[in-house]
Amino acid sequence: MPTYSEARVSWEAHKDSKDYQTYADEFIQFNNHNHLDEKDGCYALAGAPVQLMLVITHRDDEKYALVEDVLTDTDSPKAQCFKKTYRGIRTKVPPPFCLSSSK
Repeated sequence: MPTYSEARVSWEAHKDSKDYQTYADEFIQFNNHNHLDEKDGCYALAGAPVQLMLVITHRDDEKYALVEDVLTDTDSPKAQCFKKTYRGIRTKVPPPFCLSSSK
C-alpha cells in the first residue's frame, strides 16, 4: 500500500491530464449526489482540514472499482471519520494510471 506522500506524488504527476480531470469531475458528481463527504458528520469534528488520497482498485472480473483504502495527511479523529466513510465504496473504474491493480 502506498503512503500518503507517495500517492500525492502520483496525483501531482497526473492531476492535469484530461482523463484524470474527467474522472475527477465524475467522482465529484457521484460524491455530491450520494452526500458521501457529509453522511458521517466528519466535517463537524474539530481539527484542521484533512487531505485525502483514495486508493482505488479494480479486479478484472468486477464491473466497478473499489475504494480499498484512504490515505490522509494526518491521523486525527476527522481523518479517521473520512477513512471510515470512503473505505469500501464501489465506484466507476478510473483511468489506468490512477488505478492500483488487484488480481
